[in-house]
Amino acid sequence: MSAGFFAVTSCHIAATIIVVEFIEKGIFRYLSIHLIVVELQGWIDEMSSFVKLIDKKHLLTVGLEGFYGPNDPKSSTVNPELWASRLGSDFIRNSKISNIDFASVHIYPDHW
Repeated sequence: MSAGFFAVTSCHIAATIIVVEFIEKGIFRYLSIHLIVVELQGWIDEMSSFVKLIDKKHLLTVGLEGFYGPNDPKSSTVNPELWASRLGSDFIRNSKISNIDFASVHIYPDHW
């Protein structure tokens, strides 16, 4: 993804903060789904490495909705509908990155 889509700012993170979350509900509909999944994975890997380089004291997670990606066989049985696997994120793959400390899911039970 081009640098124009993302902004990284420098800041001091207080000692009372436990977690740094980046990508609040990463939804990308403007490119091909394969390109989005590959590029987003690379971006998460690169940015999580950068954040850990400058801040080893805080946990790091990606704010995703928990949808399975388009290539996962569970996407058609676990996701709420087909559209969920076409948003560009892949919860399992994105959460397995070595610098991601834990997975978090945004759940909206009224919609699922």
